[in-house]
This record gives sequence, C-alpha cells and structure tokens, in this order.
Amino acid sequence: MFLLLLCLGSIFLVIYNFAMTSLASLYIVGDLGSSFRLVSYSVSLFGLGNLITLPLSLGFYRQVGTRRLILVLLAIFALASYGAGLAPDFSTFVFFRFLQGAGGGPLFVLMVVYFQHFGTEKMKEHLVNYVLVIFITASTVGAAIGGTLAYEANWRYSFLIDGALITLIFFLFRFAMRNSETPREKHPFDWKGYIAFVLAVTGPCLFGILGEWLDWFRSFPLTLMLTVGFFSLLYFIFHAKHRKEEPLFQFSLLRRPGKLFALAALFVIFSSYFGTILLISLWLRLYVNYSIQWVSVLLGMMALSTGVLFFSIRLSSHRHRLYLLVLAAALLCASALQTTYFNVEVNFGRIAVTRLMEGFSFALALPPIISLLLDGLQQEERPSMFMFFQITRVFASTFGAFFYTTLWYRRDDFYHSRFTEPLNRFSGVFEGFLHRVQGYGAPSQSSLEMLDNLVEKQAECQALRDCYFFIFCVVALFLIATLIYFFFGRVCKKRDSAPKEAQKPTTA
Repeated sequence: MFLLLLCLGSIFLVIYNFAMTSLASLYIVGDLGSSFRLVSYSVSLFGLGNLITLPLSLGFYRQVGTRRLILVLLAIFALASYGAGLAPDFSTFVFFRFLQGAGGGPLFVLMVVYFQHFGTEKMKEHLVNYVLVIFITASTVGAAIGGTLAYEANWRYSFLIDGALITLIFFLFRFAMRNSETPREKHPFDWKGYIAFVLAVTGPCLFGILGEWLDWFRSFPLTLMLTVGFFSLLYFIFHAKHRKEEPLFQFSLLRRPGKLFALAALFVIFSSYFGTILLISLWLRLYVNYSIQWVSVLLGMMALSTGVLFFSIRLSSHRHRLYLLVLAAALLCASALQTTYFNVEVNFGRIAVTRLMEGFSFALALPPIISLLLDGLQQEERPSMFMFFQITRVFASTFGAFFYTTLWYRRDDFYHSRFTEPLNRFSGVFEGFLHRVQGYGAPSQSSLEMLDNLVEKQAECQALRDCYFFIFCVVALFLIATLIYFFFGRVCKKRDSAPKEAQKPTTA
C-alpha cells in the first residue's frame, strides 16, 4: 500500500504540473517581462516534453530496468522544477518546463509496468480506479493552487515546493524499491522509429504553439516543421508496420474499431477540457478582473464531479458503458452550447453551472473509455494500451491548450478590426459617440479610451462565443458518432447472437 501511495503521488504531481501554470502564467509572464499572449507556452511545452519521452517507458526500460529509469526520470523532474522556480527570464522558464514534461512523461506507464510485475490483483485494480480520480481532480486543483500561490505569495514557491515534494518521493522510491527490479532483456531499442516519432510529434506541436506570433502558412520555419512532421509520421507508420523485431508501438492492438473510437473520444474530452480551463480562467482574470479566488471556485466546480466518477466506475461494464458515453457527450454538448452566450457582464451562476456540467461529463466519460480500451486484452498487453492512452491524452491536452487560446486571440483581432473599421473621423457614428460623451463633461482623450475599452470587451466576448461554438460543433459530432457506434454495436451483437440461439436444442 505504501508503494501504491508513492505511485499515485508521482502521477498526481505530473498531472498537477501540467495545469499548475494555467492561472499562474499571468503572473509569470508579467514578472519575467513577456507577453500575456504567451501564457499557453508553459502548458503546451510541458505537454510536448511528455510526448517526446513517452515511448521510452516501454522500449527503453527493458535495457536499464524499471527502477533505475523511474529514479532517473524523478531526478530530472525535480531538477527541472527547481530550475523553473529560479528562472531569470521567460525563455529559461519554458525550457525548464519542457524538461519537466520530459522527466514526467513516462512515469504513468512505468508505474503500470512495475505493478504488472510486482503488484497484486487488488493493487492493480486500485491503481486504475485512483488514477481516474487523479485525472479529474489534479488538473483543476493544479490550476487553482498554482494561481492562488502566485496571487497571494510568489509563483516561484509553486515550483520550489513541487521540486521538494518530488525529491522526497525520489528518496522514498529509492528506499521502497531497493529489492525489486524488473528483469532486463536484450531487445534492441528502435531508435529509427523513436527519432521518426519525435519529429512527427514536434513538427505539428511547434506549428500550433508558435502560430500565435508567426503566420501559419506564410512562415517558412513553421511550414518546414509541418512538412517534416508529416513525412516523419508516414515513415514512422511504414517503419512500425514492416519492422520484424518488437516495434515501438503495437499497432495491432488498434485493429478493433472500439479501440480507435475510444481514443477519438479521449481526444475530444481532454482537448475541450483543457481548452475550457484556459479560456475561462484567462478571460475572467485578465479581461474581467476577477480575483484568483473566484476563478479557483469556478474551476473547483469541475473537481466536485469526482463523486460521479465512482458511480460511473460501477456502471462501466460492457452493457452500460455506451450509455455513459452518450450521457457524457450530451452534457458536454449542453455545457459548450450554454457557454456560447457571452456578455460583457459576467453571469457567475451560469458559468458555475456549465463548469459543473463539464466536470460531470468528464467523470462519466473516463471509466467507459478505459473499459473500451482494456476490453479483451491480456495482462501483458495492457501497458502497451496505456501507452496509447497516455499519448492521446497528452496530445489532446497540449492541443487544447494552444489551439483554443490561439483561436481566441485570432478571432479577437478579427472582431476588433471589424468593429473599429467604421470608427474614424469621417464616421457619423463615431462623431455621434464623441458628442454624446462630451455632453457629460468627459474630455476627448477619455472618450477615446472609453470607446477602445468597450470595443475590446465586445471583441473578446464575440471571440469566446466563436471558440465555444466550435467546441459545441466538435462535441456534437462526437455525440452523433457515439450514437452511430452504439446503434451499430447493438445491431452487430444481435446478429452474432442470432445463430447461437438458433443452434440451441429444443426440448419436448
């Protein structure tokens, strides 16, 4: 049980660190002299570091051993946390955030591998259930605690405390695992496939992350990154399919349509979840001037859904899991549609209800997705499937962080230019506004500042409406796909069971 708590603690810190800078980034970029539009970099580059090192968890541990690899990754994670907390500028800070992600990426899969060798069946069952709770709570708790520490004290304390906790876990792991090590094997690591995977992941991610400042299709570096990533992905798939020795990923596990559908559902859920956390928190704190405490309360509404998780775990059998997915998709769809009604004045109750609905949908969706992924797999195949789960989850979270914030900024600029285009000195509307405001005794400069403030707020609200309407469209397509999969699954099940019933012997 002590080792189980250590594993859960390390997994919690990895997911907690993913979202810890969602609110704290506002203070980090201000303290380190950067732009507020770069707040998503600390989340996105952490996720990119996760993605790059994830394949090492299954392929590389056979050569060095699980215990040694876990300790090395924890050491990198701790040192990177100290480096981020002591960073003198924003470039150094995001570099150490990338190293944090690289150190924490393979830990979850390595914990599964370790318990596959040394854990009891009861411990394995508890590990999966508790990890589901961590996935829901750690993201919102990380954003709330990180933002509160940055507001009340200093953002550096979050990373220094985090580094101290990881250092403690490092020494406790070293003591608890001193007599247990997985057997080493002489399987050669697929370095060609790994390099192709790194290029295939890095190109599209940097294309999306840097797209805020550079034009996506007119910038030669971004176009080159996307092109290299695309051809690297093709080579990676071709190489994995024709490799005779053990490949980096077991794509044979994804031959069933249910596995691909579960990964697609996982991508939709996590991308919208992280996109919502960043959009709501940035809008309320940066543009509406809500305090961190109120934003943390709103995010905490999403964490309250953990009670629903235990209910959905009990119902995540083969019979009920698709019902739970349909219900989760419907709640997420309703939450996104309700959030599209943005006004300049904030309706705190409506935003709180929509966050609670999204938290419920997240809690209802995770257990059936895990059940679909692990259905029909042998015990030795489960770590490979958890690898696909982690890659999809991390990529979806990274995608949601950079895509929805960039979409918001782009639409904000579009609406701002559209609203201000008719406002010039020759416009009758503009002259009428100045005449009306000056009638109240306001000077011309104050009138222009007031007009700019009103236009900016209206542009932000219109841009947020577009973002959440896009989320609604994506989730609505996911709901339709879930209903289609549910219908065809029942039809195929009845068709397969019909011959069996016909072959039953009849009794007189």
